[in-house]
Amino acid sequence: MMERERKLAMMTMMVMHTQVLLGLLLYFMSPMVRGMISAGKIMNETLSRFWVVEHLAGMILAAVLITIGYTRSKVQDRDWAKHRMIFAYYLLALLIILLTIPWPFREVGMGRGWF
Repeated sequence: MMERERKLAMMTMMVMHTQVLLGLLLYFMSPMVRGMISAGKIMNETLSRFWVVEHLAGMILAAVLITIGYTRSKVQDRDWAKHRMIFAYYLLALLIILLTIPWPFREVGMGRGWF
């Protein structure tokens, strides 16, 4: 794999890890999440379950997949195998990220707007 491609894959992983750390910081500081947890019945309500469980688990899983993809690509001996490994893991992580974003057209994102 070329040096430029290796750096791009590494930067993608670093940006994802930074995003997860910032997200965890916001998650534990959020009065909305704390209120949902203290109210109980998290798994019974769609909105609470999404914010307390699904969003957090999805983003952490995506970061883990990106890390695994980058790490496993480094041990491959052929460039095409490295590219395929990164493509598969990063694509799966992207799909999970897109599924766990509270889009305005989803029930969990209604009324939140795009920005």
